[in-house]
Amino acid sequence: AKDHCCACGGGDDRAPSGSASLQLQRDALFLLGGSELSCTTPIEVSIRSSPGSTAIMNAEGVSRHFLVSGGCRLTLEGDITLINGRADGDGGSLLIEGGEAVL
Repeated sequence: AKDHCCACGGGDDRAPSGSASLQLQRDALFLLGGSELSCTTPIEVSIRSSPGSTAIMNAEGVSRHFLVSGGCRLTLEGDITLINGRADGDGGSLLIEGGEAVL
């Protein structure tokens, strides 16, 4: 099986493309549950907070927040706070290898 970000991408042998977005509601606390969010294919992923509000993404001290690679483009928009990111190697909150992040 192929590993596609956010279960996005085509069902054929072509490289996946497209976009996915997540709107965090007012005063959201988004717990990652011990797993980083990985985007490893050429897709655009946008995560935004609700207008005029803060959202918190908590990695709970057991993982980084994001792995961005394989041509993925991650955009974080609005007032999003990343807390408690952890990695044994590089990238406590974000590890970007062959991708792009816009903060």
